[in-house]
Amino acid sequence: MKWATLFQILLLLSAYLLTVAYGLKCFQCNSYDSPDCLTLTNNDTHSVHYKECPKEIHGNTTFCRKLYQQLENDDDTERVKRSCGWITHKEKKDLCWRADTDFKMERVCQCFGDACNTSTRSRFIYEQLVIAGIVFLIFV
Repeated sequence: MKWATLFQILLLLSAYLLTVAYGLKCFQCNSYDSPDCLTLTNNDTHSVHYKECPKEIHGNTTFCRKLYQQLENDDDTERVKRSCGWITHKEKKDLCWRADTDFKMERVCQCFGDACNTSTRSRFIYEQLVIAGIVFLIFV
């Protein structure tokens, strides 16, 4: 492998690791108070709801959480709460799970990238670009 290529790979990895070192940013809102919380996308990073999470609470690292609730009342009210989280599901990866009770249906999602707790499932584009760049440099 050429030294220049190795240097480029290390430079890309350093840039990636540098961005990871900064705090995680999640959407933080409740559709009860802010109706626009229902429809946020990962392009809405200019929103007032897009905020940095505290680094750690009680030794736990942060992640983003989205809680979707459909209340079983006369009008089937929908609520969305987006927040930072500190206690993960037993599987520490991007995933969603459901809970159904007598009065509401709940879907909870956890994810670990900036702006990942949106209306649509976020793809971690930055990570994909870094990996694609490394592969490109290795094989070109």
